[in-house]
Amino acid sequence: MTTPEDGIELLDVRSKWEHEALNFTPWLARNLGLLSEATGLKLELVQEEAAVGPFSCDILARVTGSEVMVAIENQLEWSDHSHFGQMLSYTAGHKAGIGIWVAPHFRYEHAATLHWLNQWTRDGLSFYGVRIELVAVGDSEPEPRLRTVVSPDGWDRDITQPPGAYQSPRSQQFQVFFQPLIDQLVWEGFANRAIQMFDSADRAFPSNLNPGIWYIVSLEGNYNASTTLHIRTENMERTKRIFDELHRDKDEIEASITLAPGQEWRWNRHPSYSFSSVNVGRNDASIYDPPEKLAKARAWMLEMLPKLKEIFDPRLAEIFSNLPDRGSG
Repeated sequence: MTTPEDGIELLDVRSKWEHEALNFTPWLARNLGLLSEATGLKLELVQEEAAVGPFSCDILARVTGSEVMVAIENQLEWSDHSHFGQMLSYTAGHKAGIGIWVAPHFRYEHAATLHWLNQWTRDGLSFYGVRIELVAVGDSEPEPRLRTVVSPDGWDRDITQPPGAYQSPRSQQFQVFFQPLIDQLVWEGFANRAIQMFDSADRAFPSNLNPGIWYIVSLEGNYNASTTLHIRTENMERTKRIFDELHRDKDEIEASITLAPGQEWRWNRHPSYSFSSVNVGRNDASIYDPPEKLAKARAWMLEMLPKLKEIFDPRLAEIFSNLPDRGSG
């Protein structure tokens, strides 16, 4: 898509960063200078994945030379209520004086709310909406660009999505794909709801064992379907301990499910992140596949997810029963 700027082509940000948490957040943490230029704030990194209870702020920063903390929430989809709520929660949870929300597109309603907050919140508390773009000029290599949409100084309505804009075509494709799966799993009693954990390419179902345990289905990227056990408890040490306890039974766990060719187990401790995961993935499904092939991928997810829950829930219940109280780590 070409922007109103002559010769400037605006590309899909996912052509550079495929995964929000694993690709984009680390890049942004390493490039806070670009965010500083866009906002006029001189920012320095404090921590990635800074815990707030069982959740984690994408990036916690500080205004250089001050004690003002900055909570940064980022996403690779159009702005949505989930990330808006997370940005507010992390700003409050870290007693930050500034909340920054980074997204490739800001809906009018979200930008308007950020603008309203800046008008009505107390002195010493402010909010920014910053647009991440991937731009190319002619045959040059695409380059990231950050542009402020909302700041305490005002609101740039020209780069805000118009009123009523709701879902990108990509988000709509995933909604169509996931809705029959959600309906069936809720009807079968697998879970009572589903949420979008990272972006529109996944749906997460809570476990009744613990609020830090989720089962996720994902159609991430072009060819990567997966079903996942996602672990993110109230602190990183506890999360990694749970993962390590499960990993001790890795061979027995993997032997309990016969995988077809092209499918594999992936054990991801993620030592630098507040979550860990175990998933079964396959590389032969894409959101751009024809409907009959997408139906087969969805059927595979519907078959695999209950198997993971059957394998992991009893082990997790035993692990939780043997863990020390939260106060003792």
